[in-house]
Amino acid sequence: MMMLGVDFSAFSVLVSTIMQLTIVPVEVDSPHMEDVFCVALNAYHEARGEDFNELLAVSQVVMNRVDAHDYPDTACDVVTQGPTRPSWNDPDVQIPRRHRCQFSWWCDGRSDKVYDASAWNDCIVAAYLVYVGAVNNQVGDATHYFAHEKVVPRWAASMQVVTVFNGHTYLRRK
Repeated sequence: MMMLGVDFSAFSVLVSTIMQLTIVPVEVDSPHMEDVFCVALNAYHEARGEDFNELLAVSQVVMNRVDAHDYPDTACDVVTQGPTRPSWNDPDVQIPRRHRCQFSWWCDGRSDKVYDASAWNDCIVAAYLVYVGAVNNQVGDATHYFAHEKVVPRWAASMQVVTVFNGHTYLRRK
């Protein structure tokens, strides 16, 4: 099975294993599995290589947006939110407009391929735990974050800081 251009079968096997270790299962073939995948992919591209709490925190922000009325209702729609345009190769295919997405990795023009298996496994575990509510919310009602060692975006000035971790600052609207 393919989702977002990625082979989903290995992902399903890993989540099945995680489900056996937790008390709140999500059925592997359920529509929720794609959302867990999207949360994990976002954590991978936004916080890969950082500590596990950071993976949980960026995953929680996605779920906070799902719960907020200003954002789409599914994790995949939240992660891929942003303007699109027709592909030059196939006008029937819509692709994200470069540097205009909610999460920069989605439309930065780079490959979204997962290449670090160990980091990917950590992201899947974090995404699953946050998705099923098996961990405490460490970022409150934060709906935004940025990697403070790399950038301080203009929009951050109009937001209220909720918490700061090693790699990211987490914010909500004032």
